[in-house]
Amino acid sequence: MRELAARLVLAAGFLAAAWHFWFTPPELIAVRAVDFAKEYQEEYGAPKRQRLGALFGARELVRRATDPGSAEQYREKTMSSRPLPPQPAITPEWTSHVAAAAEGRGPFADRLARKYVYFDSSEPPLNSLAPALRDSLRRTSFTNAWLNAGGRDLEFMIYPEPHSSSAPLNVVYPARGRAAIFALAGLLFYILLTLRAPSGIRHDPVPIRVLDVFVAICAALAFGLPLRIYPSTQAALEDLVGGTGFFWAVSGLLLLLLLALARRAAYRILVDPHGISFRGLIWSSVIPWGQIAGASVRETHGFAEGLDLWLAGGRREFIAWTGMMDFLTLIHALRQRFPYLGLTPPPPPEG
Repeated sequence: MRELAARLVLAAGFLAAAWHFWFTPPELIAVRAVDFAKEYQEEYGAPKRQRLGALFGARELVRRATDPGSAEQYREKTMSSRPLPPQPAITPEWTSHVAAAAEGRGPFADRLARKYVYFDSSEPPLNSLAPALRDSLRRTSFTNAWLNAGGRDLEFMIYPEPHSSSAPLNVVYPARGRAAIFALAGLLFYILLTLRAPSGIRHDPVPIRVLDVFVAICAALAFGLPLRIYPSTQAALEDLVGGTGFFWAVSGLLLLLLLALARRAAYRILVDPHGISFRGLIWSSVIPWGQIAGASVRETHGFAEGLDLWLAGGRREFIAWTGMMDFLTLIHALRQRFPYLGLTPPPPPEG
């Protein structure tokens, strides 16, 4: 069972790593502090230098036709277009952190991308604002809305699909920093559980362990792929009968392959004065020396595949030696009892 436990721990560690590496919140909210006087000047102020051409003339025509007249009127027009209800939970301290982030300062600086500061919609104080933003998006089809809170004018944007946002990776994938911990923990416990080699004749553990790690990585990739390609983790979980279910089924088949590798790693043959013992993952059997009437090498097209044990009653037990280590121990024990081993196979014992 140690071999099975080792592979379960390895798979659990890698699957947990894939989950944490690609996990995304259901939705994100971006916010920025707005300086309407500055934006009005940039949008409607007189150009610093005159340019010729039809494109410049068209822009000037649009600028003059849409100019609200002043920065204050520009602010009132914008703030009233898609207003949000008052939010007492948004404090002046919180809004000052948002404004400082735009300058690369404060606790929100690592959440800044393209002038916006990004948050998980479940984080306070935005968790109380999220329903109003969803309602605004549903009514207007615009992702942004406006609010004066904490003594500042703020623009909020909601992203139901976090992968489509420009948010920093630490916001889109908030648990990614823990992924390596799970992967390394799974690998470490796997090594500890398989470090002590069992006694007896067994398969070479090196290729088995290489396959173990390779299959576990492939299973983790298949498990995590839907989390990456869907707009969010929530969207992936809502499609269990579709693409997510397919990739997770592939991951499950790879985990079954790990089970087969555990079975191969656990198989061993023990030779003692009482007979030949066979140990598997959850089974064991013994063939006493008294039941063995003879032994011979089985060959196919000139290639030796293993040994045939001729048992009392005419039965035959085949022991494959492909990939087995220390198989000479068994051959030596059998040669002591059956000197003809490796020569012409004896006839099956009668009756």
